[in-house]
Amino acid sequence: MDKTIRLLIIDDDCDMCDRLRYYLDPHKEINVIGVAYNGIDGLDKLRKLRPDVILLDMIMPQIDGLGFLERANAEKLLENTKVIMSSELSQESIVKYAFHLGASFYMLKPYSFEYLAHRITNISFKEDLLNSIDSKNGLTVSKSSDLNSIVSKFLLDSGLPPHTLGYKYFNLAINHLLHENTTVFSITKNIYPFVATHFGTSSANVDKAMRHSLSLAYGENNKTLQIFLRDMNYRDLGKRPSNSEYINLVLEKIRQDLITLN
Repeated sequence: MDKTIRLLIIDDDCDMCDRLRYYLDPHKEINVIGVAYNGIDGLDKLRKLRPDVILLDMIMPQIDGLGFLERANAEKLLENTKVIMSSELSQESIVKYAFHLGASFYMLKPYSFEYLAHRITNISFKEDLLNSIDSKNGLTVSKSSDLNSIVSKFLLDSGLPPHTLGYKYFNLAINHLLHENTTVFSITKNIYPFVATHFGTSSANVDKAMRHSLSLAYGENNKTLQIFLRDMNYRDLGKRPSNSEYINLVLEKIRQDLITLN
């Protein structure tokens, strides 16, 4: 990596900010250029510092994370800046609105600093376009699309509960498959171990958490997943899809809706 990521932290948890700065200090690819403890101060630092990435808390004094994004968009301050929003709130409407306002990723608290550092570098150094997907066949994606927000949007649109561990695991797995430009994978040999290593858990726990999220989404009180399956011509609407089937369906949906032939 020949570029240092300039990070602005906007969070009213002073202790967390100090601990995060201490943790990131040895990471030479990430430079914390500023910290703000409320949205107003955060906007001022954004105007002056022009960071590459912002870690933005949802709940803050004066203006919250969504208010920050609204004002930053009104001033066109985010054209060259990625935003990672963090919160304990997982309501689908809030998550969707955050993406609508330009957030590149939405992280549920608590999270590990190791995972955050990975996400910062991932967002900064991966192409915003899905130009890694079968470029020899002339497939490209809209320039306005960001890989992480695309995946998160489709997971939410399919009815997967965003507050569950399974949501996080599916998100990482699908991002990984898109980055690796592959449609052929073994969920037990490749995906479960990859996700488990990333989150510091076991393959069995990844499998269980994914199945639990799908079970919740497939429940009687939530028809969104069933509508998604019907729209994707899933062969057996009378049963919940397996983890690998669901991943394949989301990948197919992303390619159908966002990828166009040149």
